[in-house]
Amino acid sequence: MDGWGGERQIGDNLDLIEEKHRQRYEFAKKFCKDKKVLDAACGCGYGTFMLAEAAKSVLGLDFSNEATDYAKEHYTSENSNFGFIDLESEFDKGFDEKFETIVTFETVEHIDVDVVTTCRRFLNLLENGGLLVVSHPHMQKPKNKGFHKVFNINGEDVKKEISDLGHEIVESLYQPNRKPGGYLYHIFVVRKSGE
Repeated sequence: MDGWGGERQIGDNLDLIEEKHRQRYEFAKKFCKDKKVLDAACGCGYGTFMLAEAAKSVLGLDFSNEATDYAKEHYTSENSNFGFIDLESEFDKGFDEKFETIVTFETVEHIDVDVVTTCRRFLNLLENGGLLVVSHPHMQKPKNKGFHKVFNINGEDVKKEISDLGHEIVESLYQPNRKPGGYLYHIFVVRKSGE
């Protein structure tokens, strides 16, 4: 079920979440095993719930209190928690510790700065050697501004720029769009270099 203006998956159980969205979190779980994880822009919390099956702990943060309230009602687990963050202004929120893995799906196109800058901000919240798992629409053309603020994101360019900063691209893949001929979704994993 797609809701809240077409930008969020809503469903009070995983069977109601579109398969491609569940697949992204299944992919990310292998990078979260026994780790302290941040699910940034967690939406209604189904992904945080999925990651918590593998992680030591997961903090799901989102800009929408409505979404995190829904998450608390439907997707709470013993090792997860939910809260508020504005990713355009609160990257330096004052977290007590660094994370071992950060997962952020379909987020970077919603933040009004370039994608590599956003990734660098996430990398600053990771321990050295920590993992950042990101997805974004690849080469999405602007139709109307709506919820998206960044368009024409080229996954290969993003990976190169992040590699040029000294970080390792661990894995990268492209997921098909649900609509034939639609843009792909790029999913990639970055290991933060020791500094």
